[in-house]
Amino acid sequence: MKFFRSIRFRLVVLYWLLSNALLLVVIGIMYYRLHRGYEKISHARQREEVREFVGDAYSTREALVRFAKKDVVETNDALGHPWLFFYACDMAGKEIARSDNVPQGRMLATPEGLEEAKSTGKSTEIVKHVSKYPLLCQSIRTTLGDGTPYIAQLATSQWREVKGLENLRENIGIVVIAFALLSLLLGFALVKWSFDPVKRITKTAQSISAHDLSRRISVSGTENEIDDLAMAFNAMIDRLEDSFHKEKQFSADASHELKTPITAMRSQIELALESNRSREDYQKVLSSCLEEVNSLRAIVDALLALARHDRTDTAPPRERIPLREVLEEVCDIGRSMAEERDLSFDAKDIETDVCIPGSQHDLERLFLNLVENAVRYNKPGGRVSVVARIEDSLAVVEVKDTGLGIAEEELPLVFRRFYRGKQARSEAGGVGLGLSLCKAIVEQHDGTISAQSQPGIGSTFTVKLPAATFSGNEETP
Repeated sequence: MKFFRSIRFRLVVLYWLLSNALLLVVIGIMYYRLHRGYEKISHARQREEVREFVGDAYSTREALVRFAKKDVVETNDALGHPWLFFYACDMAGKEIARSDNVPQGRMLATPEGLEEAKSTGKSTEIVKHVSKYPLLCQSIRTTLGDGTPYIAQLATSQWREVKGLENLRENIGIVVIAFALLSLLLGFALVKWSFDPVKRITKTAQSISAHDLSRRISVSGTENEIDDLAMAFNAMIDRLEDSFHKEKQFSADASHELKTPITAMRSQIELALESNRSREDYQKVLSSCLEEVNSLRAIVDALLALARHDRTDTAPPRERIPLREVLEEVCDIGRSMAEERDLSFDAKDIETDVCIPGSQHDLERLFLNLVENAVRYNKPGGRVSVVARIEDSLAVVEVKDTGLGIAEEELPLVFRRFYRGKQARSEAGGVGLGLSLCKAIVEQHDGTISAQSQPGIGSTFTVKLPAATFSGNEETP
């Protein structure tokens, strides 16, 4: 039953039906043209006979009888089949002469054909009441030598045409049956040959698992649809493999980052429980544990935020977010943090009144993370600046610092989760998730983020977001 529901079976049936339907149409047209050809030949032959008959001078009834009894009988073909039939009657329908192959009491023409010949002078029709095979009958109004009008009915047998068409139909039937069988076999062969690459792809896909994503589907190089499918499938496996590797790396990094504060808390608690301690010692242990708990909470909060942004079935609410208001609020917080570390903070070059379609909470978190990093990884007496402008319908925000800087080989890695540069690890805390979260927020808002830096000089993080204007509740890009 599975085979009959398969695409292969449907394609075979469709191919078989279409090919046979086309054959039947072609054969039908050929048969029709041959049939008409037979009719034209037969009619032309009879017209010659009639012309010859009319050309002869049958001036008396006796001449008509001699023609019917002698000349017509001699027109039998080589196989003995009567070919020519003759009947003559007066205008009242009374018999004048009749060939022996016409039954007694019957005329060749039908009453309708006889009336047509009387009124118009001639009629042509196919009659079947005289002979086993149809006759092509022509009735002609003419006169005897004495001027007496009569109707001459001359008919030719259609047995050759009938037999020829019967043989043609038999041959057509044989051809149709043979073609139907051959087209069915050919259809199965073609579909099997066409689906062999698909079976190969299926077999390879079934052998790929989460534990082994290294296998790929071979590409024939013919650049056909199967190659396109194979390359698309391979590209999908590449993305899956990269995602699995990132997930594994993320799990390992998360486990390591979570293990460090937990291990520190456990060691301090075990040390405190080994013997009685003073009140001050217990307070120190609890304070240290609280710091580790806060570190754990920061890691968990960042992981939850990343998980929320990683979900493809959710999108930030598209609200009307004035960029200037977001940056001014973030800069107020950043200015306070800079004063605590004896840094100068410059946010005068915010020259944009556009809106960003998205989430205000996420945008505030994005820029606050960048400003917080610029303050945290800066040098005493350094400077932090925030610049905003419009370029080609994009809102461009730059956060600059004069801090530690990032080595050139580390720049491509700064947006990886849990990644922290060497100087960042030695100079300040953090869990290495802030820039990853910034990248996730920017991408969810259809923007880009990039970094430029020189060690010892400072860093510049550039965010580009699509600007939009709003009319009422409708957003217009």
